[in-house]
Amino acid sequence: MTESFLLYALSISQAMRREDFALGFNSAGAWSSVNHFHLQGYFLSSIEGAVSTNFPVAAQHREEMFRVGGAIVKYLPSWKTTCCVIEPQDAARNAIHVVQIAWALLELLQARGIPHNLVIVDTVMFIFPRQPQCENGVSLFSDDTTTEHAGRLRIAVAELSGLIVAGDSVVYENLTEEMFSSILQTEVSLSADEEVALVAEWKAKIDITAG
Repeated sequence: MTESFLLYALSISQAMRREDFALGFNSAGAWSSVNHFHLQGYFLSSIEGAVSTNFPVAAQHREEMFRVGGAIVKYLPSWKTTCCVIEPQDAARNAIHVVQIAWALLELLQARGIPHNLVIVDTVMFIFPRQPQCENGVSLFSDDTTTEHAGRLRIAVAELSGLIVAGDSVVYENLTEEMFSSILQTEVSLSADEEVALVAEWKAKIDITAG
């Protein structure tokens, strides 16, 4: 990922002008399928009873961490994984500032070798710093362990945004919300201390001294 590619991604999202569209990106170590810049486009079908026509993460309550240069940085107090949300103070004028502030974090993650996933909804960016990829929830599903499974449960950008793709029938039939929440918290999310340190380094990088 580069800042220019990030700006290109945002321009695609803005040009779509659809509430049900999102762009996703998986870094190395976060279930990227190829080692070059590429995006995944999603058209999210409306779900009966849902409060949003997009990924569930887009409808989550956000609380502000800080503001800088036309961008507002928020976090999701009820989400189960580390997530930094960058949105413009004015969507009509400040989208470029979202790219600049988001890139400061992404550049830091790349320099530190921290895997991450990214989803863009309109002019809002959701960045998920995380633990390295692995087959998730292996110990939670009991069956014939001699059987090989092609991606039983792999937490990438869609799953972190609330759309779960089951790799086989065992996961499809047995995964519960409680199990998934546990997997996110223990196998995917950064620890609280890691998150605090990362945000502090990010703020220092963009010269934010306020708490």
